[in-house]
Amino acid sequence: MRAHHPSAPFCPGRRPRGTNGAPAGTFCPCGGGVAGSSVDARNEEDIVSAIELGDREHRVLVAAGSAAPSIHNTQPWRFVATPRAIEVHADPARGLGVIDPSARALVISCGAAVLNLRVALAFLGRRARVRWLPSPAVPTHLATVEVVGARSTRAIDRELYGALRRRSSSRQPMTSRPVPARLMSQLREAVRREGATLHVLSGEDADTLITIAHQADAAQRGDRAYLAELGRWTTADPARRDGVPASAFGAAPGPEQAPQRDFTQGGVAVDRQEEAFEAAPMLAVVTTSADTVGDWLRAGMALQHLLLVATTHWLRAGFLTQPLELPAFRDQVRGLIDPRRMPQVVLRVGYGRTPPRSPRRPLDELLSPAEPSGPMP
Repeated sequence: MRAHHPSAPFCPGRRPRGTNGAPAGTFCPCGGGVAGSSVDARNEEDIVSAIELGDREHRVLVAAGSAAPSIHNTQPWRFVATPRAIEVHADPARGLGVIDPSARALVISCGAAVLNLRVALAFLGRRARVRWLPSPAVPTHLATVEVVGARSTRAIDRELYGALRRRSSSRQPMTSRPVPARLMSQLREAVRREGATLHVLSGEDADTLITIAHQADAAQRGDRAYLAELGRWTTADPARRDGVPASAFGAAPGPEQAPQRDFTQGGVAVDRQEEAFEAAPMLAVVTTSADTVGDWLRAGMALQHLLLVATTHWLRAGFLTQPLELPAFRDQVRGLIDPRRMPQVVLRVGYGRTPPRSPRRPLDELLSPAEPSGPMP
């Protein structure tokens, strides 16, 4: 079974046109492999009770989905609950029109939320199937994660579920402790199982990427629209449940080190201390074979699978997205990595301090019941 994605960019209100290869239609909840939809030979009532989702399960699932990372902590998703599925919808009102006009980063964020739903369902003892873009007339409906049976919860399911509850993005220095080659292989495999590729940069290639990132960062700082958008999504209000809080702005690196986005440029006055960041950061780039909505969803799942595996090993990861937010600089990154691949996410990976967690919106803002289908004839 294979689903299809539109080749045109994600556009709320416009019917997708064209097709391109999509992520496989049916996934094991945590393993990334293809799974069938058969269930054990039990009586029908037992099967229904084993796979149907109640209010408690819906809230557990939506809490897991909403724990996914999103650029500027916009949390650009909505979830619709049914007895045997959770729908994932993009929320275009939470898009970033300046740095993400195509909604690429928004869709990547929603793909990460889908991965979290798969992990949470596995933790709850359910087998899942993901249907991609199931409503062609509603392009904001990105995926439906369906329960197709019961399963035993494995140790890895508990580990990944625990990781999604404590994962957070790092904007702090990493230590010089190297990441073991065996662990890097696990991160590559996590990305590969979601249909993407992980490229790890070091030495001159890493230095070149840092230079590109500095140039992109400088270009954005000179853009008034960028600064205004940054101001809308940064906050010193501890009661606000979205955006980047002042407590998570992070430290300021030196001029030759990997640039960290300066959230104080949005107008929130914070004494951002300069610290010595790692001299030789490990940089990793998630790429896909094309640049469609399907590829963005795939990149989001690959990103989150990587982050959860990293978190189980107490690795930290931070984003370096500025060079992917401006087309000219993204092209430079593509040329550096592989001209045949499309860069979707750039990360710093290493060991370091536990970063503060960003807030999340209340579940009642995110979760909606399915609309009734109307009376039976």
